[in-house]
Amino acid sequence: MQEFSNIESGTPSEGGGGASEQVSEAAKDMAGQMERGFFQMMDDAVKKSGNTIPGNPPLGPESVLLALGMTSIDFEDDDRSKPVKPTIFAAPEAFEKFKELEAKTTPEELAEYQKKEAAILDKKYEEYMQDISSRKIID
Repeated sequence: MQEFSNIESGTPSEGGGGASEQVSEAAKDMAGQMERGFFQMMDDAVKKSGNTIPGNPPLGPESVLLALGMTSIDFEDDDRSKPVKPTIFAAPEAFEKFKELEAKTTPEELAEYQKKEAAILDKKYEEYMQDISSRKIID
């Protein structure tokens, strides 16, 4: 826990940094701790549920398709054309590499990816509709 008892008075011009700067730094530290805790909790939950990709491959088109195949997908208004795709969390470096891969993708590779994605979403839509039809409505 961050201690606030060591906050010194002073202004930035005096070289003391000022209390508001120290409070701001303490708040940033606390936010960082909370963020790390949140992602650790999420990582533990994902591992416990088995929703991890074996081998931890780098973020790329194939790993995205693999993850999509492992995830439950909802469809807005029960419409096949409106899948609610999951959010991907990635380190900034991994995301930059993914964007670089995406920029280098040829039209043929993009078409192949879209074909694979459509096949996965078709299957997910069937699963979604089966789940919807098996639900019991209670009055």
